[in-house]
Amino acid sequence: MNRKGVLSAYVFVFTFMAIGLALFLITQIGDDVVNALGRSQSELLDTYVGAEVDLFNDGRLIEYVWKDSLIGLGKTGGVDTSSIGEYSYWKRGGESCFPDLEELESKLAEIIVLKTEGDYVLDVDSSNVVITYDKEYVGGADNTSFTYYFNPVVEIGFDYDLNEFLDAIQTVEIIVSECGDDIACWDTKDVSYSVDDNNVFKVDVVSGIVKDILGEEVVIVKGAIDFDYNPLQDGEFEC
Repeated sequence: MNRKGVLSAYVFVFTFMAIGLALFLITQIGDDVVNALGRSQSELLDTYVGAEVDLFNDGRLIEYVWKDSLIGLGKTGGVDTSSIGEYSYWKRGGESCFPDLEELESKLAEIIVLKTEGDYVLDVDSSNVVITYDKEYVGGADNTSFTYYFNPVVEIGFDYDLNEFLDAIQTVEIIVSECGDDIACWDTKDVSYSVDDNNVFKVDVVSGIVKDILGEEVVIVKGAIDFDYNPLQDGEFEC
């Protein structure tokens, strides 16, 4: 074989080896990419399933705490005012703090979120709880990373309507308007109350029944009215 033939043979061998090496590297890179894509798809599926499981669990937990939250709302009278014993003030002197429906819904939502420690926005609409999620999950790696946005809105209906709660409070508000601190007038009304030595009326009003899987319980709405409140003597009071 002459010199030119030997050189051609070497070129052929090296070319063949280079092509083989290139094909091997491409195959390996392809496998890595495919594996990475597979892992990302698996992680994305796990993320989706995990988010749906969290959604389901949150709904069940809210259903579980609904009754206790309503009972707790009744004990506070639906307000955040100062209290006398177990009774929060609805009215002191000329300062009236009787809550409206929107305030009751907001207060109940706060109680539920506090009990569940949920990572969501929760609103109460009369007899419904509306959960709004706004979550973002990031996973994968490098060129196979992904972002999963989870923002469903879920509504859970209950058989107790906050308007019943409001009716109980408004019943007392009407009695206060009609009777003032006239005990004889109060005695003609269908409401349970007591009066302490400082002329503070403490009221307990039955406001329907709330049920869950563990049973049912009567909702009692508590509140106090201080007719003889004196800010100079008793200190400042705000709703």
